[in-house]
Amino acid sequence: MFVGDFEEEEVKPVIESVFNFNREPSTKVIQSEHKKVEQVNEITEKQKVQQAKLHLGYRTGITYRDSDYRTLQVFNGVFGAFPHSKLFLNVREKHSLAYYAASRLESNKGLMLVFSGIAPDKFDQAKEIIIQQHEDIKSGQISEDEIDQTKRLLLTS
Repeated sequence: MFVGDFEEEEVKPVIESVFNFNREPSTKVIQSEHKKVEQVNEITEKQKVQQAKLHLGYRTGITYRDSDYRTLQVFNGVFGAFPHSKLFLNVREKHSLAYYAASRLESNKGLMLVFSGIAPDKFDQAKEIIIQQHEDIKSGQISEDEIDQTKRLLLTS
């Protein structure tokens, strides 16, 4: 910062000799590779805990650069991103299987991740209901209200 009585033409070369004003990115942006999944992997770790974590990962193949990304955002909003979503209402509220249940997108790698905190003895039931919510959306079991609420929340978030 320069403060005081000075001529800009005299100070500008001094600043330019000290600071680099090259605004080109210093790192190269690498596009993630899409991986084809041949089989589902399930990893279970057991500990004596009151609250277990049930996480599911889906490879969508859609990143923020794809034309279908906005559609995926709506899918995720209906599925688990918001309080009116199917995961929250069905897994947590209706069946009382989770302390929390939500999904979010990893937009660089094309992943949709589901996070839930469950009682350890409710693992199978919670997993089944989470997967069922996903299948319900895929088969078109979505109300106009769910779509409208999701679109409004996406616009304001």
